Order: sequence, then C-alpha cells, then structure tokens
Amino acid sequence: MKNIVIVVTLDTKGPETKYVKELIEGQGHRVIVIDGACMEGSFFEGDYSAEYVARISGSKLEEVRAIPEAGAALKIMEKGAKIIAKELYERGELDGIFGLGGGMNSTFASAVMKELPVGVPKLLVSTKVGDPESPQFYVGDKDITLMPSIADIAGLNKITNQILANAAFAISNMVNAPKIDKSGKPTVVLTMIGLTTAFGLRVKSILEEKGYEVVVFHAMGIGGRCLEPFVAKDPDVVAVIEGCLWEIGNFLFGGMSNAGPHRLIEAGKKGLPQVIVPGASAYIAFRGLETVPEKYKNRPLHEHNPKATPMLLKPDEAKIAGETIAERLNKATGPVEVLIPTRGLGSLTGKEGTPFYKIEKELGSEKALIEGLKSKLSKNIPVKEVEAHINDPKFADLVVESFMRIRRQRS
Repeated sequence: MKNIVIVVTLDTKGPETKYVKELIEGQGHRVIVIDGACMEGSFFEGDYSAEYVARISGSKLEEVRAIPEAGAALKIMEKGAKIIAKELYERGELDGIFGLGGGMNSTFASAVMKELPVGVPKLLVSTKVGDPESPQFYVGDKDITLMPSIADIAGLNKITNQILANAAFAISNMVNAPKIDKSGKPTVVLTMIGLTTAFGLRVKSILEEKGYEVVVFHAMGIGGRCLEPFVAKDPDVVAVIEGCLWEIGNFLFGGMSNAGPHRLIEAGKKGLPQVIVPGASAYIAFRGLETVPEKYKNRPLHEHNPKATPMLLKPDEAKIAGETIAERLNKATGPVEVLIPTRGLGSLTGKEGTPFYKIEKELGSEKALIEGLKSKLSKNIPVKEVEAHINDPKFADLVVESFMRIRRQRS
C-alpha cells in the first residue's frame, strides 16, 4: 500500500475528487486529501480540512472566505497545503501526489507539487493543458505530468469519468515504479541543443568512459531553468560543462528559449569547476515561423523544425550577449575555463552550405559575441580560442582535456 495525496478544493471539485479517491483506494492505496476550499462548504471532509489548512497558513477559514477574490484566498490556502505536503513527504507518508481542475485548482495543486523533489510521482489533470503558456507555468522546473481533461471538470459524465479513471489508475501505478538507485559516480552537468549535438554527444561519451555520470540539459529555456536548481541542490554534481549558452541571448532579446534572469549562476556560486563553450550563443530561437515577432520578421531566420526557428543576432546584440556571459562568469567562486571554437558556434554557421553561413560572414555576429565575451571577462579566467567548428571531434576532445585538468587541480 502506498500513500497518494490529493490536493484540491472540495467546494468546487467534490464529486470528482470522491470518484478518483475511491478508484485509487480500489487499487489498494491510501488516499490523503488536502482540502483548500476557500469559497464555501466542502463536499466531504478531507483528511486535512479546509479549517486546518487555513490555520496552518496562519489564518482562519472565515477570514479567508471573506476575501472577495478567489485567487487571493486560494493563495493563502496554498501556503498551508505546501507545509502539510512537505511534512507528509518527510515522514514517509507521501509516495505520490494528484490534482485536478481548471485554472484555480491547477495553480493550487501544481504549486504544492513543486515543493516535492524530482522523482516523486506528480499527476495533474487539467483543463489548461492546451493553453500555449500554461503547461510551462504549471510544471516549472519539476517533473509534473499533465493530462488534458478534454471536458471541463465540472461534474461526472461519459468524458470526465473515463479521463479521471485513466488518471487514477495512472497515479496508482506510478507510485509502484521502482526506486532507481544512484550510480555512485560523480555527476557532470552538460548543456546542448540540436545545433551542438555532435559536440555534446562526443563529450558525454568520453566522460562516461572515464567513469562519470553525465546529465544533459536541453538548453531550450526550460532546460536552463531546471539545470540551475539541480546544480545548486544535487550533492553528486562535481562540474558543469556549458556547450550552449543561447538562453542568455534569448533572455536579453525576447527569444522563446528563455531560461530567465538566473542562468549561469549556481555553479559559480557553489564553486564548481566550469568549462564554458558559447555554443549557438549568437542565435536566439522562436517556435514556429508564426511565433516570430513582427520586429524580427526580416532578420536571418531558419525553420530548423516546425517548433524551432533560430534567428541570427545582429553584431551589437551578440556583443551584449557575450558581455553578459562574461559578467556572470566573473562572479564564479570556482575554477572556470573558456574554450571558443572560432570556425562556427553551431550547425547553422561556420561551414559553407549551412543556413547562416553567408549572412554571418557578412555581419560578423559570432565574432562580435566572442569580442564581447573576451572584453568583459576577468583576467583570472583563461580563454582558449580553437581553430575548429564546435561540432568537430577535435574541439570536443579539447573540452574534455580542459575539464580533466581543472578537475585534477580542484582535487
């Protein structure tokens, strides 16, 4: 028997929650309901009642329900639900967590789920999965599984009955997944994207042969957002190799592979060795061509695939991206080495016949990025320029050599 927590508001999702609860219990599991009902009376009493959740939040239920705006009221209940869920997990009484609803319940449940470590099963059935920005908002930097509800979760019918049954059986089986033991190997974090794949896979292969476990983050925005807390919290991480830093430019110039303002921070703060390669950093990206803002419509664009459209930055923009990378690296408390492939930072440039080859030669965007990076970089951080393309095997080999050197120095 496993313990599955349901985080929900029983004033608006009572019958649906009862239905899911009974299905999960029928699979032999214990269900613990945390009730955030902040509007009116609950359909049934949860294991942690709305009154209790409000009290843990530092308020009283009558005060919460007197708030005219439901979002503000539920935000208070969220505080208490997070505390309860974390306590249950720490006591070994939370093996998985489940939520269901529309915008309000999805926000409530996902906020609580984000308090739990990666690897704890998390399943959210939501009406908002199809919204362009909602999935990223609900998932954040955690491993929350989203399931579209198709119909509104506003009663039990031939659609919601089946969807919720599927979800109940899904979470019931997710909690029975085996707990995978750690490898015991030192962990190296590596970033790459499709435009630097050859580089990344060669580095990964060599390091694995040398006894390291390599965790690769896909630097498409969400990858960088997941990388930073992972590096900060995981005790097995011994170094970071950045093979793609275009998330910096995406943040600065409104691209969609945007990891936010805190990219390239945690490894330096923690004092971890870093090998830095500014892969693809003179580009930013959008999804399909239809997502490119009007102001960028006449820029050099390439439809890499239907959901990835890189754009070459202008030299002045690329220079700013390089300077920003340098400024963040200068704050590092551990060893840093920068390696720059001067014959192309990604598969779109540097080699004749590639999509941006001619226009990049004319503009000099990659050169501007490199100049910006070098101009602001601390003199204490060594820079090595290599006459190679980023995806050339010899460049990956040199990056591994750099990594092994600063690892030896560190130990």
